[in-house]
Amino acid sequence: MLRARARVELDKRRAEFDLRKFIEIYQPHYRDPTHMAEVCAELDRSMREPVYCALEAPPRHGKTSVLQAHCARLLKYRQKPRIAWCTYANDVAYRRSREVRELAARAGVWVGEEQKTAQQFDPSKSVAFWQTSSGGLFIAGGRHAQWVSEGFDLIVYDDALKDASEAESPTFQEEAWKTYRSTLMSRREPRCSVFVSHQRWNVEDVIGRLRDWLEKDPDAPPFVLITLRALENLRVETDSNGVERILGGDPLDPTRYDLPALIETASLLGDYFWPNFQQDVTPRGRKVFPELARYKVPQSVGAVLLVSCDPGIEGSETKEAKKTKPDPSGLVVAWAYLVDGFKVVHDRHGVARRVPCKRVQLDVIWAEQLWLEPLDLLQFLFDLQHVHYVGAPVLLEEASAFRILELVAARTHEQLAIVPVTPRGSKMLRSLPTAASAREQRVRVPEQGDWVPKFCKEVRTFTGKPGRKDNMVDALTQLHDYAEFALGIQEAGATSGGTSSMGRSGY
Repeated sequence: MLRARARVELDKRRAEFDLRKFIEIYQPHYRDPTHMAEVCAELDRSMREPVYCALEAPPRHGKTSVLQAHCARLLKYRQKPRIAWCTYANDVAYRRSREVRELAARAGVWVGEEQKTAQQFDPSKSVAFWQTSSGGLFIAGGRHAQWVSEGFDLIVYDDALKDASEAESPTFQEEAWKTYRSTLMSRREPRCSVFVSHQRWNVEDVIGRLRDWLEKDPDAPPFVLITLRALENLRVETDSNGVERILGGDPLDPTRYDLPALIETASLLGDYFWPNFQQDVTPRGRKVFPELARYKVPQSVGAVLLVSCDPGIEGSETKEAKKTKPDPSGLVVAWAYLVDGFKVVHDRHGVARRVPCKRVQLDVIWAEQLWLEPLDLLQFLFDLQHVHYVGAPVLLEEASAFRILELVAARTHEQLAIVPVTPRGSKMLRSLPTAASAREQRVRVPEQGDWVPKFCKEVRTFTGKPGRKDNMVDALTQLHDYAEFALGIQEAGATSGGTSSMGRSGY
């Protein structure tokens, strides 16, 4: 009996720095999370030193349970730890808090009395904020909870976005990111550890923005990025209709989701399976553009400077957001000039041959998307044409409500010379001529620039599907088409894709 008690006591001591042992002792119904070994290792390290970790993992694979077990362990083995648990909504955070409290109690942590209201227990208050007898505290809440005025030794930001509708909303994307960056990160105590975890949705979710921040900021903390996919060594085939079908792979947790179950899940979820379960946020459509070529110095000799604008038309997803936050306007400025090239022609017998000809090349010198009201946009375009890029024609897409922009400009900015562009056909069709030039490395961007990564990412992920952020791509394609017209490659009113018509300008 003494030897058995000694072994139990040694296991409890080991559990301080071995989360899987802690789960084995205090959660015997929860099997050993071997598939979360990499996550458990970082959680174990956080017991010794500060750790910044971002975990992208499929749903229903135990990522939240592992984080909850770590919170209970921290309350057991540390004096006065202060823990913040934030998620997308208060009620979900309160459920997680209650589960942590019950686990901590099983581990021998004495939890103080719950707050009483009119002689009745108030469970909402007791799970939103509770303390231990040693002075530790646990605070749980949603994105809009009261985090200011508190300091924490551990911050867990789990599932920042509720569902696909929030994940695809620019408003909620920005809200989730601000909660993390400006609120939670300002609540860190010295030696605080931060864990961010969720299934992936798209490139604009919290981990997507976190990745962009870490790439751009050399002074960012040493974040550990852990990617867990439901299927490793995935084998996929694509049929003639472009539908992807899973042939095989190694399940992350086969005791819970084996290969047939995951194949069935992929069929049920469709395109959402890839970001949610495989952490693959690449749009499931045809990749139109390649990676853009780079230049050190743009060619301006013998080139034409052009400014292209795709104005924002609609608001965000809700009526309230549409009134306050319109769709961003995409702007692209580039030098356009002719280079030697070839085109393929077929004779009357159908034999193809290459014929030398002139081709348009673009050196993009600036691109951005801006949130501007119509009058502010016209003033911005006026400044571009008369201050920054003097004399450059301004190509303005005229679609829907923005057809009236040219008439408004005639009254408010008489000196602003606009070349109206009327889009024809789908976004995919309009992009094909520009994409062909990009594949021949005739669309270039500078090697460095604050705007370059965002612009290249939008071009690289463009699929032509409606509802995506592609304002800068639209501005680029209409600039390319106008450059071919202005430099004599094609006739007015007919682009190489037959997708737009352009009015005459005084330039």
